[in-house]
Amino acid sequence: MAKRYELSDEAWIVVADLFTETHGRGRPRLSDRLMLDGVL
Repeated sequence: MAKRYELSDEAWIVVADLFTETHGRGRPRLSDRLMLDGVL
């Protein structure tokens, strides 16, 4: 079971395809899922 502001595994499966790899400046993200949980 997901914590209050964390996506469940089922919800992550739905939105995971929306994230693409970027080759921009700065430090790369460790995990797209962690980034999204932080935004939520």
